[in-house]
Amino acid sequence: MSPLRSLFLALVSCSALAAQAGDKKGESQDLPIRGVSAPPAPVLTPTQARGSFRVAAGCRLELVAAEPIVVAPVTASFDAHGRLWVVEMRSYMPDIRGEGESRPTGVIAVLEDRSGDGQMDHRTEFLSGLVLPRAVMPAYGGALVLSPPNLWFCEDRDGDGRADHREVVGDGFDQGLKNPEHAANSPRLGLDNYIYFARYGRRLRRLRDGSWEWSKVTAGGQWGLSRDDFGRWFFNNNSVFARGHLAPPHYGARNPHLPRAAFTEVRLSKTEAVWPARVNLGVNRAYRRNTLRRDGRLANFTGACGALVYRGAGFDDSFYGNLFVCEPTGNFVRRARVQRNGASFRVENAYDREEFLASTDERFRPVDVFQGPDDAIYVVDMYRGVIQHRNFVTSYLRKHVEKLDLEQPLDLGRIYRVASDRTPKLSRLPKLARATVPQLVEALQARSGWQRDTAQRLLVERGQRTAAPMLRELVASERPGAVRVQSLYTLHGLDALDRATLFHALRDRHPDVRTAAIRLFDERLDGSRRNVDWIALEMLSGMVRDADLRVRMQLAFTLGAVSPREPALREFAEQVLVSLLEDGFVDVERDAVISGLAGRELAFLDRLVVDWPEGDRGRMMRRLASCVARRRDPGELASLLARLATLESAHQVALLQGALDGLPRKGAKKVQLAIEPRAFTSLCETARGDVQSLSQRVLAAIEWRADAPEPAELDAAAAELFAHGEQVYTKRCIACHLVDGAGSASAPPLRNSEWVLGSPEVLARIVLHGVRGPIVVDGEKYHLAPMIPHRDLDDEDVAGVMTYVRRAWDHAAEPADEAFVGRVRAATAERTTAWTAEELQALEPVPTPR
Repeated sequence: MSPLRSLFLALVSCSALAAQAGDKKGESQDLPIRGVSAPPAPVLTPTQARGSFRVAAGCRLELVAAEPIVVAPVTASFDAHGRLWVVEMRSYMPDIRGEGESRPTGVIAVLEDRSGDGQMDHRTEFLSGLVLPRAVMPAYGGALVLSPPNLWFCEDRDGDGRADHREVVGDGFDQGLKNPEHAANSPRLGLDNYIYFARYGRRLRRLRDGSWEWSKVTAGGQWGLSRDDFGRWFFNNNSVFARGHLAPPHYGARNPHLPRAAFTEVRLSKTEAVWPARVNLGVNRAYRRNTLRRDGRLANFTGACGALVYRGAGFDDSFYGNLFVCEPTGNFVRRARVQRNGASFRVENAYDREEFLASTDERFRPVDVFQGPDDAIYVVDMYRGVIQHRNFVTSYLRKHVEKLDLEQPLDLGRIYRVASDRTPKLSRLPKLARATVPQLVEALQARSGWQRDTAQRLLVERGQRTAAPMLRELVASERPGAVRVQSLYTLHGLDALDRATLFHALRDRHPDVRTAAIRLFDERLDGSRRNVDWIALEMLSGMVRDADLRVRMQLAFTLGAVSPREPALREFAEQVLVSLLEDGFVDVERDAVISGLAGRELAFLDRLVVDWPEGDRGRMMRRLASCVARRRDPGELASLLARLATLESAHQVALLQGALDGLPRKGAKKVQLAIEPRAFTSLCETARGDVQSLSQRVLAAIEWRADAPEPAELDAAAAELFAHGEQVYTKRCIACHLVDGAGSASAPPLRNSEWVLGSPEVLARIVLHGVRGPIVVDGEKYHLAPMIPHRDLDDEDVAGVMTYVRRAWDHAAEPADEAFVGRVRAATAERTTAWTAEELQALEPVPTPR
């Protein structure tokens, strides 16, 4: 080989190494601040690390476990025996390129403090040989283990502490292998005895016969999940440290035509400002303006993860109900006060320009936070230099890592305990695993949320119906509202909740007890039982003027659950729903009503027009019309358009806006009506102003010619690609974009998306390389972290998933084929970063070979 050619290849090789997946073409990575340098980041022993911490006044930090007894921990939780179960993701980012990440080195370890000195001194490897394990939940005499691509239930049947039996509870968790930062995690037991996950649109419960049942919910969060005393879920994403569902998330999933319900995935933090203890030049995109303050410290959350709603007595009373969140890129843990704000919450830093726990050590990487049986706060520290995944690493960060020698070592990890003078020693606490039924009922009354949750779980898992009389007494007692609510759900889990106890709870003075009682009437009204409870329905109807918004919102959810197989009851329930809205409503009430109207939106719209007194109907009418349009039912849409001519101008605008919200975008199959909607076409000709312009846009999305062309049927090859693409979608895309393509707060919808239905050149590039930054999809603006690229998919996979999303959900765009994908792949082979919307809009088509 000639010297010149050797030099050329070397330069090409260096150029390839220089580009990182997180780089944006043409973006300068020069720091906008001057005079600040990165402090050294040497590896500190646990003893040395103690001097790096600043902890809030009145609190102390104690080491619970450190290498070698724990390595690369990412999450942990205690079981009813007081043992600490730890997930070790040992193969995560073995170097800045992420090479070797698929090695099966992950472990589920069980740690014990046998000496009673507060530090773990015994380790058992319950399960090993895992690839990037993500979660463990001790339960049912074993443990649920989320190790991609499956969720497993594992048991130790021979008593040696190691799993010797496991069964697949659920599959389709492949995303955790390709994009560990954006995949399902954090299984948590809800008040309702279901198990919920962060970033996953299904919940799980174990039935009496030992089988498992999944049901759909609205997904939420990125890494970490926690709930308050009354079952409301809190979570976060990287740049927003506090989000939450204001109501049980299964309500957000029951009407497939209601997008992004106002009670789901709500932002609760109003400012994301942070106050680290050290200079943070090692933040992945520190070079972007306003990422760092002038002193080099992180300005706002960029890696928020982990979530704990603290429910214990280990600190002073002001801690109860606070939200704790980790920020590994800023090397701190946030404590935030949570205050009610109508149906929502206001979440704010508990300290002025300080954080609860912060370190000057760049390798301190808090990735999860949880509560122990002793009501202490436990912090999981992955302790490593590189925390950013290769999918998002920039060249700037790579240089920082190399400069400070942060790639190694990888065999470290710590777990800390934050306590106060009130926090008892863990070794002195009784082990609930050995508790009798009366003792478990006693634990259900504890100040500690961990004790209450564990007692509920054990009573329900063991089917201890002998506890029912004691639980009924608690519901009727003067114990705190949280105890009364948890007793109701424990009775429900035991299938021992009688009508008299529910009726008593409906009259409780505490609004959250009333709310829980109303929710527990769902299955008495939804037709799942032999007889629908008329008396209960009449009693609920008397609560439409309840002073508490939470109660009224739950009433809307439960009335929406009334079975359509009972027409008289359904009619009565909808009359009550109209009454509920008559005195005004907020968006969460509006969407709570609509969530239960799947397939009944048009009839309810008619009811509003007839029965509702004059007032603010426009917002409700628009939302209902959008649901009708999303159903794509020609008869219903024709009926909706026919009503327009009979309404006043303001209401016409509302219905037209709603129709446009739900009708297909350019490139999708138009809705075909049986005959011309003459009243509507006449309106299009005679209307003026907004009504005329909106009508014309609606007109462009419908057809009524009897010979309107149908989209061409897929040929055999395309149909085979479609079927293959559905499998790829299920494995790779469904976690973020959901089964119906509706998307989530962090993943835009694919259904009706102009980016899916438009140029296949654009869609192919998005699949192969990802997209990032601000982007408008179906009329809504999203700010995206870089989407994971799927360059590892072969041409058949990419063509298949493209064909699937372009023809599913009533789409009618042309299918893709492997040859086309191959050309796009070849033309973009040097691309190493995700696309921006601006770049995609400016694309030229890839030439087709002659």
